[in-house]
Amino acid sequence: MSSRWERVFCSLFFVSLLWVWGGVEATAKEAAVVHTAVPKYTFLISLDGWAYRHLWDKKLSMPNLRKLAKKGRWGDSRTTFPSMTWSSHASLVTGQTPAKHGILGNRWFRDFKTIMIPSWDVVEETRKSATIYDLAFDAELRPAAIMWPGTQGSQSIYYNLPELTKKWLIRKHISRRMWKVLRKVSVRSLSRLHYLMRQEGDRTDRLAAKVTIELIRQEKKRPRLFMVHFLGLDHAQHSMGTDPKRNKKLRRSARRIDKHIGDIVAATKRAGIFHQSTFVLVSDHGFIEAKYSIDPRRLLMKAGLSRYHSVNSRRASKEDVFVTRNGHTAFVYIRKDRGKRRYWKLRQRAIRVFRNCKHVEKIFTPVSYAKLGFPTPAQHLGSPDFIAMTKPDSFFNYHSSKAAVFRVKNLAFHGYLPSHKDLWTSFVAFGAGIQPSKKRESIRNIDIAPTLATLLRLRWPKETQGRSLKGWFRQDTLRALKRASEAIQGTPLSAKKTGTEEKTGTSSGDEKKNVGG
Repeated sequence: MSSRWERVFCSLFFVSLLWVWGGVEATAKEAAVVHTAVPKYTFLISLDGWAYRHLWDKKLSMPNLRKLAKKGRWGDSRTTFPSMTWSSHASLVTGQTPAKHGILGNRWFRDFKTIMIPSWDVVEETRKSATIYDLAFDAELRPAAIMWPGTQGSQSIYYNLPELTKKWLIRKHISRRMWKVLRKVSVRSLSRLHYLMRQEGDRTDRLAAKVTIELIRQEKKRPRLFMVHFLGLDHAQHSMGTDPKRNKKLRRSARRIDKHIGDIVAATKRAGIFHQSTFVLVSDHGFIEAKYSIDPRRLLMKAGLSRYHSVNSRRASKEDVFVTRNGHTAFVYIRKDRGKRRYWKLRQRAIRVFRNCKHVEKIFTPVSYAKLGFPTPAQHLGSPDFIAMTKPDSFFNYHSSKAAVFRVKNLAFHGYLPSHKDLWTSFVAFGAGIQPSKKRESIRNIDIAPTLATLLRLRWPKETQGRSLKGWFRQDTLRALKRASEAIQGTPLSAKKTGTEEKTGTSSGDEKKNVGG
């Protein structure tokens, strides 16, 4: 009997010894990986609603993400105003505020005719600034966008799976090239794809991860720039609040997104490109807990300024005052074709309505738009006549009931000023060309695109509001970028129109100065 137990004990000891040795060997191999000075592959991964306070929150299980943070750089980032998904993601890829790129929020009114909704409309037509994927496409880097907001209709994305929820829009904007990739991950019908994309949660994130991994596996036409968007954290906090202890859905989404990130990193290792890859994890906004919901249309209706004609339609028909909601902000538009006197009278009455609401904190008129990084009506057809902003504990929404204001519980929203700490987002940068740092940093979302352009050796426009974060780079990376300044992969934006250097008036000396943004 004793000899039997001795054999069992010896077997268990041998197995445990192999397990420990395998772990040590794997750790040693990982430590032995030397990243290249300049990346060949760049991954820009956006975690929608990933606030800075959640980066090191122990109640959220995110070991893969925090592993990258400890080996790279990390900190907080300021988003743009209004702190909404579509305008913030446009800032991430353009390096500009809404005043420059023209994507005003999640919805806005255009010339008092139609509401622009970026999840429905082709906002590429209204975007005024070049993006990182425009330059990458011109440099033949085959950019890929997976669930990235506002990319439908783009001609500069090689593999494009835009964030859409309507079936007819998915049919219209998914290319044959992307359908080949989707079939490889067992999505073979439009109905199945529509079901996965309209969830805007864990199932959608799983689809995004599978498509990304499948693109990494491709050797011949593998993208050099990946833009991936995960939505689970945003969906969980909108419906159940920001506290991980109370919000079981938030804990689950964080755990699953972290697994997706770990799977993507593991896929680069299997493909043999891990040492050539840079990973930049960002977010568009944080969240603020809300107690009150305000229907701006009900406020206008009670004041006699709205007949509610536009409730079930995207068209404003005969309304004199129209409003669209963007979280903590409401864009208010006054009809101008009824005479100046009537316009100013309606404007003053509408401003008075919102000022008299105790849950509204401030009214912004076009005079103050420049400080917010927001365009004036003279600069953009969709810019409102004024913006009403609620207090942090309130938000604008459309109600089915007749109440203009009512209490809510366990809900969270965004759209407030980016300076609010709860809206600060997280960032992590790791991989090829990135100098590790243990100190917390503070950056802006508009700095991301110029920084990636520097790493990819693309020509970035001088007038960009964001700056390239060269402090992120290793010394050998800076030297390699300097040596490669004469062989820039991108082309000047003006050269896209003229096609020659002589017409743009750019000399080789100017090219050296402009490398890296």
